Amino acid sequence: MACPIHVFRYTRVAVPIEELEVLLRWARLPANARIWMYVPNGRDATQTPGIGLQGPSFRCPILQTYVDVCITGCLEVSEEYAIEFITSTSGWDGAWLNDRACTFADGWAVWDAPFSTGHVAAV
Repeated sequence: MACPIHVFRYTRVAVPIEELEVLLRWARLPANARIWMYVPNGRDATQTPGIGLQGPSFRCPILQTYVDVCITGCLEVSEEYAIEFITSTSGWDGAWLNDRACTFADGWAVWDAPFSTGHVAAV
């Protein structure tokens, strides 16, 4: 069974230093630090980053492999940072898809395992 991958285009947006909170007590940002985040383009006519976005749904769920990448990156810093990331992140309480059993080709996810209700769950 194949399911479409909902691919969003992203825009790199500068984050003002005064908007940041350093979570690790020992970490210090250099005074001239430039921090960027990648924001999904909006659903409005001009695709303004972050505007009109909807939360996860069964049509466009949170992918487990995306969560894996986020947590792996946090663990590269420290376990403490990963825990802080998990407890301070919001908006991940919608539909979730365990896509680890998928292979990807031409914008489609092809299930290597039979599709069942066990692969998609509301969290």
